[in-house]
Amino acid sequence: MKVNESRIIIDSSVLPGLDVLSEEERESVLKAIDSLEKFSTEQPLDYNIKKIQEDEQLYLIQVDSSLRLIFRVTDREKIEILELFRREMIEYMFRKKPQVWNR
Repeated sequence: MKVNESRIIIDSSVLPGLDVLSEEERESVLKAIDSLEKFSTEQPLDYNIKKIQEDEQLYLIQVDSSLRLIFRVTDREKIEILELFRREMIEYMFRKKPQVWNR
């Protein structure tokens, strides 16, 4: 009997982020990750997935209104989860900062 292996690899840097989520948020993230088992670069992207880098097969999946995952597809068709973050963090990091004029 052959047991199917998961094709999903979660980078160890993602695990601490899972620990700080509420139970409901963690369940949503794990469900989104599990949904990637059937992901194929040959199929149209689901509504909640966007390709963000062409040459590395890098994608972003919207888990809910706040949580996002970045993943890539490896040469061996494995799915590697690289980052877990909140949309608000990106908005904060890239917001326009007021200019300070030195006189």
